[in-house]
Amino acid sequence: MMQWGHRAFLSVVLVGYGLIGVGCVQPDSVTVDATTLATPENVKPKPAETYLSLGHRLLAAREPDLAMKAFLTSMNVEGISASAVTGAGIAFEQQGLLSGARRYFEQAVQLAPNSVIAHNNLGVALYRLREYYPARDEFRSAFALSSGTSETAVRNLNRTEAMIAVLETSQDAEQPISHEVVNLGGGEFRLVEIAPPEADVMAE
Repeated sequence: MMQWGHRAFLSVVLVGYGLIGVGCVQPDSVTVDATTLATPENVKPKPAETYLSLGHRLLAAREPDLAMKAFLTSMNVEGISASAVTGAGIAFEQQGLLSGARRYFEQAVQLAPNSVIAHNNLGVALYRLREYYPARDEFRSAFALSSGTSETAVRNLNRTEAMIAVLETSQDAEQPISHEVVNLGGGEFRLVEIAPPEADVMAE
């Protein structure tokens, strides 16, 4: 049986995603039928495939809504893991739901505080939400945890510091700046500059 902390987190996730009505959530009896979450035929794992690996496969196929259901089922059936929570965050990111992605990435950092990928992905969500200073902190953490070997963390940190420098020296601090996250696959993203003053973001 899952501990209350994990059970409560899954309850919040399911309510937020519209899979459980708010009035139906009972702290001591939160159970979700996996077949309910995975009703569509293409959300059923292949032989020897887990819901977690199915979620990653659906992400690669750019099916974030179905991937989300697979990751939620994985959390319920296979246990809550940083990988499943990160996958759910990427599924939200692919749908442009940045606040939701941020919440999942924050949970991933709590589950795996020494994960370069978790800190980097949270940094990307914060960057896209234009919260550049906390994004810089997350990229710095990712850089430090990788002992300076993560090229993605280095690029994202440099982009963010450059953006902060621009904003601090700009005469128009409210100047709109658009961003885009480029998905490299395998949970990796990068910030990429399109055309001044626009920038794109990639994170691990």
